[in-house]
Amino acid sequence: MSKSPLVSVGLITYNQRKFVRDALLGAFSQTYSPLEIIISDDSSSDGTWEILQGMVEEYRQNGGVHTIILNRNAKNLGIIGNFLKTFELMHGELLVHAGGDDISYPNRVEIIVREWLKRGKRPPVVYHAADRMDCRGRLLTPMFPYGYDENGGDLHWRSLESVYFFGALMAYRPEVVRNFGQPFIKHGEDFLLGWRSLLLGDPLLLGDKLVKYRVGSGLSSSVFGFRKARIGTVGRALDAVNQFMVDCETICTSVSADRLKKVQDLVMERKLFYDAWEKCLMGRTFAERLQGWRGGGEWLLPFHAPRCVRGLLLLPSWITTPLFALFIFMVQVRRLFIGLKSGK
Repeated sequence: MSKSPLVSVGLITYNQRKFVRDALLGAFSQTYSPLEIIISDDSSSDGTWEILQGMVEEYRQNGGVHTIILNRNAKNLGIIGNFLKTFELMHGELLVHAGGDDISYPNRVEIIVREWLKRGKRPPVVYHAADRMDCRGRLLTPMFPYGYDENGGDLHWRSLESVYFFGALMAYRPEVVRNFGQPFIKHGEDFLLGWRSLLLGDPLLLGDKLVKYRVGSGLSSSVFGFRKARIGTVGRALDAVNQFMVDCETICTSVSADRLKKVQDLVMERKLFYDAWEKCLMGRTFAERLQGWRGGGEWLLPFHAPRCVRGLLLLPSWITTPLFALFIFMVQVRRLFIGLKSGK
């Protein structure tokens, strides 16, 4: 009987004292063994670090079965820097990404490793489903990997073009970091490592809901200033595109020309989509914002709402489109009014 591989969990934290206890308990509860849990705090200032120290000490005193590596960065490295730190500290063959505000189910690592081993450890990334929850822990609708198809056969994916990534729902082979250079961006690890993984091979997409994914507390899902949060998401995505092009130059001799071109085409097509989001959110004129909406900005949730209403009330598109145009017009008038009032 073959020996089970050592696997790592990389739990990254930063100023998450309200949620970090549950996140760490989720990591401690994992049924898989052998497992090392790497906890990397990005120089928190709200008491998160003290909570981590206390919980790790208690876990060790109570005879916890998993190996614990506790790290605190001397200065804030940003999400990517902190996440890459877990790769530096890992000893396992696979690193399971965990966020400091999410909760992993006890069988998360066990299921990921079981399915990964069935494919001969080939997939550079495993991407699974989740139960969404709000900041108060109430369950919302589930979320599945974009591109997941329950009838899609052994690898459970339809095409590279269908795949979008959420970092907190992924596990990676260490090559997605070690085969590339040091990134110059500080945010957007899901964009960066997701695209890197596609250069290395086909992803494994699972329909199993293995995490309670918290919305409303992270960089891209904050309920406070949705527009600002989405502008941040677009900015991180476009920065990641630039980083990806550098990565392609680094690894171009190590992957097939066909794979390289396929993933480059995917990312460039995705860039057009993010450009449309940027226009929709930040366009200087009504026409520019409407153009962005038509180019893909309608999938931004505030602007996607008319489509939801249309589906529920069976309204035709010729009604919802003018409603959106009126909304954008009102936004532009408000911006003009604020500008005049402030003297800008």
